Amino acid sequence: MKKLISLSVILLFFTAGNVFADGGAGGSGDAKPVPDHLIHLIKTEKYAAARNKLKHFVRRESSSAEGWGLLAVSQLKTGQLKKSLKSHKKALALDKNSLKVNRSLGELYLAMNDQVKANAQLDKLRKLCQDCEHTISLASDIQNHQNS
Repeated sequence: MKKLISLSVILLFFTAGNVFADGGAGGSGDAKPVPDHLIHLIKTEKYAAARNKLKHFVRRESSSAEGWGLLAVSQLKTGQLKKSLKSHKKALALDKNSLKVNRSLGELYLAMNDQVKANAQLDKLRKLCQDCEHTISLASDIQNHQNS
């Protein structure tokens, strides 16, 4: 089940190309985009390597919502749940309407076994996009988590 959730988070982060191509602002216009080689590390599930390099990236580009969102995913996938929560919050402070980060935060809450907060994230996603792939996928993952 965790593998299925993990794969769905990765696919949703990258199906639209740029992590924040979902209509969010992506943070400050001053932030440099995340380099392709760092995105490739996430796509190829090399989360520990990605995490270490993304930490350096966000130190230099602290206004990069995309950088913080990818760091949050890499931390989630390497079991650093508390750090992932902090990174999710930093990403959302820069781009509160990012569908991908909001959905990933719901997955984090599932990993933390916090059904109430996962459902709250689903409600927030429904307000942002009622029937989009992110909402449908998180709803499915919540249902699967309840059944496991």
